[in-house]
Amino acid sequence: SYFNEGYRLELPIKSDIEELEAIISADYDDNQIQKILDIYKGDFLEEEGYGWVVENQQRIKNMVFNVLKDFAATKFKYNKLDSLLEDVLHRLTQIDIYNEDVTRMIIDLFGRQNRRKEMEDYFNKYVEFLWDELELKPSDSTIKLFKSYITR
Repeated sequence: SYFNEGYRLELPIKSDIEELEAIISADYDDNQIQKILDIYKGDFLEEEGYGWVVENQQRIKNMVFNVLKDFAATKFKYNKLDSLLEDVLHRLTQIDIYNEDVTRMIIDLFGRQNRRKEMEDYFNKYVEFLWDELELKPSDSTIKLFKSYITR
């Protein structure tokens, strides 16, 4: 198109951020969640180190985290413990490894699926990581959930 005494190329390009925001603002199903996982693999422009993007990165990260966490909670509510749920939980730990709600969901998933060894390994690594990084122990509710599956 002609603009300001010159030609301007106009391409209908939709950015990953625009696509993410469109998915998140609508009702989402398993296919839409898979698209979110495909698009959001970490902070946008993270490797570039641009200071001006930090606020937007955090906004998008929080938006994706909340949608994925709500989706996972719904999957648990309806006992739909499939591979997509596991992928979502994995991405949630990549976004916020310290989030204990996500840790409890992973313990719960492994426990419900009778994947005791994986649950024990995950819990032990989490306990060690939490102590090494923050000198913290898991909350009582996390320990109680873990023990509830171990004593079965």
